[in-house]
Amino acid sequence: MIFVEAIYRNFDFLCYSLQIKWEIPKLRDIIKESKDKFKGYYDLYEHDLEILMTKFKPIVPKIIKRLKDVFKHEYSYWLYTNNTIYNFLNNLDDYEDYAC
Repeated sequence: MIFVEAIYRNFDFLCYSLQIKWEIPKLRDIIKESKDKFKGYYDLYEHDLEILMTKFKPIVPKIIKRLKDVFKHEYSYWLYTNNTIYNFLNNLDDYEDYAC
């Protein structure tokens, strides 16, 4: 559950920072639905996690595209400041490949 919360918060932050519309339900609402479905047990089951993760799929290419756009305009700064991030984004394949 800790990993799911971390992924959720990181994606939420990236979408907010990159001005990408966030259309994923609040995590507490998803947990409440799971509690109701499984009679009070609070943890998310594989089915719930699968549904949640499929909602992230269409966001990934948008995040990659926006990040590449930001870095393209500021490449000299990132090349000097954080070469690892620069190389990582520069070497990512075309973002449409991640929309599977």
